[in-house]
This record gives sequence, C-alpha cells and structure tokens, in this order.
Amino acid sequence: MDGQTAEEDFSSLSTIDKLQHKSWKARLSAYEELTQLFRKTMEDSDFYTYESYLKKMVTDANAIAQEAALTAILEYVSNAPNASSTREQVIPSLVEKCFGAARAGTKQKATDIVLLYAEIDQPDGVIEYIVPGTTVKQPKVVTQTVFTLKELVRQFGAKKVSPKPILKLLPKLFGHTDKNVRAEAFSLTVETYRWVGQAMMTSLADLKPVQLKELEEAFQKLPAEKPTPELDQDEDVDMDQDMDPYDLADPVDITAKLPENIAQGLRTDFGKYKPVVAPVIVEKLKERKPAILEHLANALNSVFATVPMSELVEDITAASKHKNAQVRSECFKLVSRRLREIKEMPGKPEIKAFGDMFKKLLDDADANAREAGAEGLGTMMKLLGEKPMLAFTDGLDDIKMGKIKEFYEKVTVKAKAPKKPAAPPPKKPAAAPPAKKTASKTASPKRKPPTRLAGAASAKKPALSSKPKPAAAPVASKKGAKQLAASAPEETEYNFSEDAEGPVDISGHLNKIVAELGDANWKVRKEALDKVQGIIKSAHNSIKPSLGTEFPGVLKQRLNDTNKNLQIQAVEITGALAVAMDKPFEKHLKTFAAPVAAVLSDNKANVRAAGVATLEQFRKACGLEQMAGVFGASLANESPALRKDLLTWLNTAVPDDTNAANGDWTSLISPLFSCLQDRNADVRKAAQTFLPLLVSLVGYDAVYRKASELKASQRQTVMPLIESARGPAPASSKGGSSQMERRSETPSDDHRIGSSSTSRTKTVKKKLGLPSPRPVSQTVATAPEPEPLPPMIANKQLRAKKEIARRSMEPPRHEAEFMEPEEQLPSLNKLPRLGGRSQIGKPRGLVAPQRISHHVPQSMSEPEPMEDVIDDYGQRIPEEAY
Repeated sequence: MDGQTAEEDFSSLSTIDKLQHKSWKARLSAYEELTQLFRKTMEDSDFYTYESYLKKMVTDANAIAQEAALTAILEYVSNAPNASSTREQVIPSLVEKCFGAARAGTKQKATDIVLLYAEIDQPDGVIEYIVPGTTVKQPKVVTQTVFTLKELVRQFGAKKVSPKPILKLLPKLFGHTDKNVRAEAFSLTVETYRWVGQAMMTSLADLKPVQLKELEEAFQKLPAEKPTPELDQDEDVDMDQDMDPYDLADPVDITAKLPENIAQGLRTDFGKYKPVVAPVIVEKLKERKPAILEHLANALNSVFATVPMSELVEDITAASKHKNAQVRSECFKLVSRRLREIKEMPGKPEIKAFGDMFKKLLDDADANAREAGAEGLGTMMKLLGEKPMLAFTDGLDDIKMGKIKEFYEKVTVKAKAPKKPAAPPPKKPAAAPPAKKTASKTASPKRKPPTRLAGAASAKKPALSSKPKPAAAPVASKKGAKQLAASAPEETEYNFSEDAEGPVDISGHLNKIVAELGDANWKVRKEALDKVQGIIKSAHNSIKPSLGTEFPGVLKQRLNDTNKNLQIQAVEITGALAVAMDKPFEKHLKTFAAPVAAVLSDNKANVRAAGVATLEQFRKACGLEQMAGVFGASLANESPALRKDLLTWLNTAVPDDTNAANGDWTSLISPLFSCLQDRNADVRKAAQTFLPLLVSLVGYDAVYRKASELKASQRQTVMPLIESARGPAPASSKGGSSQMERRSETPSDDHRIGSSSTSRTKTVKKKLGLPSPRPVSQTVATAPEPEPLPPMIANKQLRAKKEIARRSMEPPRHEAEFMEPEEQLPSLNKLPRLGGRSQIGKPRGLVAPQRISHHVPQSMSEPEPMEDVIDDYGQRIPEEAY
C-alpha cells in the first residue's frame, strides 16, 4: 500500500486540472501552488484566471484541503486588484461551510477573510452577507457569526460599521437556546455599547430583567476613555463625537399622509386637483408594504370624497384595465368604500357603469380582485335593493351569489332612497286610475298565448296590427314594464313591437350573434348566450320558427361546450326556444333532440337535470310522436347515466302523452334489449319498467320478432321479461275480443276450412303465441276509457282474460292439415317435450287444448302427457317455423 501511495504523482497535471481532480491530494497540491502564485505574481491575469474557482475551493469536502484553500483565498483577497467583486460568492459560502467547521484553523481563516473583505471595501456591505448566518439551525454557525460581527465592530468602530442591523438582532440572539450563542451575543452587546453608549438602550428594552442587569453591570466596568478602531495609520476618523440617537432610529415616511390630510382639509376645493393626484396614487397601489398601502388607500379615498361619483367612472375604468391585479382590487375596494360612505344615491349611469365593472371583475384571474367584485355587488345590492340588482346578478352561479349575499348582509350604507313627494298622482278623474290598473294587469307585456292554440288562422295574422283596440293594452303594459325595468336599462336592447299579436321573427338578431357564439374565448360565448336569452325574453316568449341559417348549427355546438356552465345555458336556451315556438318547433327537433339527449351522459348531475328538463319542454311543445325516432340512437349509447335518466323520463312521459302511440318506436326495441342486460342495476330496473310500455306501443309481434334475432344466451335473459310484460294492448285487446266474437259465431268447422289464407296465417300466429297486429278497424272508438284498477286486481283480471282468450281462440289440432306448407307447424314428435306444469316456458299453440265451442259441441282426444324439461327458447322452436 505504501508503495502504491508513493507512486501517486500529480506534478504532470496543470493547476486547473488539479483543482478539478477527484483526489483531495491533487486539489491540495493545487491550493498550495495558488497560494504561492497569489503571493508573488504581479500579473492581474493570474487572479482573473482562477476567480471562478474560488467558491468551489471554499466548499471543498476534505477538511485538510479546505483549510489550504482558505489560505490561498486569503492571499487572493490581499493581493487581487478587484477582490471586492468576489465577496458575493465567497462570503455566503464561508458562513455556510466554514463557520461551523470542526478545525479551529478553518474557522479562524474564514473570519480573517471576512475581515479582510471589510477592510478593502465597506463593512456594511459585508455585514449584509453575514447576518443570514444568525438564522441557521446549527448553533456553531450562529456562534461564529456573532463572533465575526463583534470583531467587525471592535476593529472598525461604529462610524464604519452601522450598529442598526446589529441592534435589531440582539433580542433574538439573547433568546437563543444555545448558551454559547447567548454568551457571544453578550460580548457583542458590550462591544457595541463601547462605541454607541446610552443611545442603544432603547433597543435593549425587550430583554429580560436579569439580562439587562448583567449588561448594566458590564457597562459600568468599561473604561471611560473612547475606543479607537484598529485602522491604518493614514486614516483619521474623529471618534470623540457621541453617537446621535436619531442615527439609530428607522425613518418614517410621513409624506404618504399628506394627500389624505390636505384633501380632508380642503374638502370639495381639492376636487380640481383630483385629475393630477388620483392617477399617480392609483399607480402606486401596487406597493407591497401593507402600512404604505393603507396610507395610499386612505389618501385616494379622501381624494375621491372631494368629487361626485360621476367623476370617478373614468379613473376606475382605467384602473379596471390595469395589468397589476392588486391595483384592480384596491381600486374597486375603494369604490365599495365610497358607496358605503356617500349620503346621496348615485345616478343611473354610475350604477350601470360600476355594476358592469363589478360583474366583470367576478371572472378575474386574481382571487382578491374577484372578492372585490363580490363586495362591490353586495354593497350595491344593499344600496339599491335585490330587485334592481337582477340586471347584474341574473345568470350568476350559486357560489358567486353566495359571496355577494355574504357582503350584502355584512355591509352598512348611509345613503337612502330619495323621497318621492309627487309619487301619488293627483286624483282628478275618480274612475281613471282603476281603469289603468285593470288594463295593466290584463294586458301583460307577453303576447296573447291563444295565438298558438287557436289554430292556423290566428297564427297567420300579421305581426303588426292596425286595430286600435288591441294596441291600447300593450301601451299600458309597456309603461308598467318600463317602470319595473328602470334599474336595468340593458333589458330594452331588443325592442320588438309591443302591438304585434303574432309570434316575432328573431332570426335577424340571432344571425348577428353567430360569430360570438363560436368564439374561442368562453367569456365572449357567455355574453352571446346572454344576448340570446335577452332576445327571447324581449320577444315575450312567442317567436316564429325561423332561426336563420347558421344559428341552429352554432347553438348545436354549444350543447357540447367544454365549459359546463355554458353548456347548461345552451341547453336551457334550446328548451326556451321550444317553449316560445310551441308546435312549429318540430322542424328543429331533428337538429336539437339528439344533442340534448346526449347531454344526459355527462358526469355532472346539474347538466343531466338541465337535459331532462329540456326534453320535457320538447315533449310539451311537439309531442313524443315526433321524438320517438331519436331515442333509439340515444339508448344505443352505453353510458349508464344516459340510459337511466332517459328511461326514467320516458317511464313518466309516455303515460302522460296521449299521442305517444302515433310515433315509430321500433328503433327502441334492440337498444332496450341491451339495457335489460346492462351491468348497471338502475339501468336494468328502468328498462324493465319501460318494457311493458314499449310492448303496448309497438305490439308484442314486433318485440318477439326482434327477440328471436338475439343469441340463445341473450334470449334466455330477455324472453322471460317479455313474457311477463306481455299484455293486451288497448288496440289489440279490442281487436282480440272482436275475433273472439266472430269465432264464437262460426257454426262449424267446414266454414272455417273455407276461410282465406290470411285468416289461416293469423291462426298459425295464434298457435305460436304471437298476437295479431292491432286492427284499427276493429277498435271501438265510442267505448269510454275504464277507470284504473288497483294493480293486484288488474293483474288478476288480466291473467284471467288471457286464459279465457287463449282457450276460446285456438283452433282444433286437425286445422294444420289445411295450412300451406310454409305455414305448417313442425311435428310434435320433432319438438322437445315440455313440462306440463311450465307456464312461462311453454309457447302457446304447440299442443292445442280441447277447444270449447259455444255452438257445436265436439269431442277431442286428450293431449299426450308431456314430461317436464328445462325451458330453452333457443332449442324449443326451430327458426324455420317463424
């Protein structure tokens, strides 16, 4: 090993290579070379070459090499031409890595380097990099830092070393948990007292009485002569002059209070200086220090108080566009403050301007700005009342409204509504005022709702009526509407003719908003949707079916907007269009019904609730028969939320719609089979509830045919549900009773043999257990609808009627001889035997029971006994028999 160590030779390497070498011995050799170089060289370039390596030398991981590195740095600082420029990177590293070193030589050399930096430069700049060492966790580092501060004061004196940053540290150092730190703090305090004297006693007021007593005793033992710094001989500093206590005090900025006091003193006379002072103070509101910010806000509020509210609009509008969020929030907080302090109500233009800016501030990216907006709207609501504020709060979500209500309940205002001494008009004609009230009540701003219900004749009336009598009521209502909307002037943006009797054409207004509805900025889209709602309200919810060429497509895109609030708003607008158009909305169902149904697949409950509400509005306006074809594709979506909500709504909507049976519901059969087998229990439950309704709408034949196309495993799941849901539909039951009457009147089998092939086909279908289609000609139109019975009694009667119909309508077994070949049933010997006690798994007609005739009794042989087998729809009846 010794031989191997002796072989290590780094002499062939350059100094820079040695500085970067992994071996500490190589670095040690480099540090020794640099020590000699810095001590002897006369070239400035030698110092600049190694300047970038100084920090790495200080932080060397090897203790021996680190101490040698500090020796080299000490020579560098002593001889380098511009050594003070390196203190920013060297001194913090000395404090961090060398003040807490285990080697005493390392700590001493680190302190000497710091003192040397203070000698070649200003000590105050060095103290700035040492003070952070008093806050580290290692007590050794804190102790050495305090010791270095004491040496700076001792060697350079209070005239060069400012005592203010040191005096601020003393209370914290005296409270340190380490006794060595407290001891060094005691020595530092005594040394500082030598230079400062009684002027520093105010900074020691927070110390413990015991510590103060010990310090006072140490102060009394100090020599009476003035201390002298260890300076060079050529420097001459007068140390005989006592320290002025004001030099140790922190300066206080009193100029910030001047604008506030001057404005309060001059009052309204200061208003002429507002354009000069206010913009400057607004720009200063970006100040970080809370104390200064408070003075600036008070000053600006005093300036604002010297002018009316109307003169603040320009300044606040400019501040609302400031790029600094703190400036925006502070300015609007001042507006809220002024609204609480004023004693006269502001004018309508100011209310509208400030209300719009407060509402826009609710969407600011900064939380403080949003809070300032909510505070402003809450203050305005306290000032004006809740009803006039609807112009600004309408459409806000619950979170924002909750914040506004919170400020509304908390703030207090001084202004009161102006008194109206002339509010009651002079009662000259006694009967005139009651007539006006009656007219305003009976003639609301909404157009006559009977125009949509009175038929095609009233719908074709011109939009503008020239008759004087109908025009009188809207004029009265227009006056009342203006009085109610006095605080919301933007609601009259779309002024449609008040004397129009029919629906209004709004396509021209909608075409102007198409570009905004498709904008990439969600705020622009939000404003466009608000405009659409305003247009519909201005038309009094009675519009023509024309929506323009581009608007339906853009609104359809908003139904799938990425912003959920805008998506809900678009869905609600679509429902409002359906309500406003009523039956003519049928032409737009193809565009909007499917996207609205697709909304039900959203994860958010409020979005799905809006979709269900809009579908209900579609149904009330156009009827389910127009929407039936859409639901098949919607149910094909595998979203459990969509399937559950759509089926749940259909379960309540179909019974309520008298014309539902007129629609084509066949597209729902296959998707409903999928829902019956869905993994989600709620979907299966809703599908099972809807299955009887679907059977009554499309007929048992259509459902059974679709079920026969399923796989065997799927049929085993679906078929029992279909059988349990099977029941005589209103039309087919009546038709069935008619067939029973005709069959009972048939005198003999010979007449039955001579019937047409169509009747034989129906007989075959009866044998297969498939009911015939609902014969419209056989329904009894004049029969009144029976009252609904309790479910238990209705089920019992239904089973009894089905059994009677089955036994009375089935033909005898030998009727199969007269069937056409493709209509004949398979032989009983080829079919699997079915259980005699199995009612669900036994298709009717496979074994014809003895026919009971009311006219010609005839004998029938008993059917062959059948053994119980497992029900399997996939194997019981060959597919060729269908």
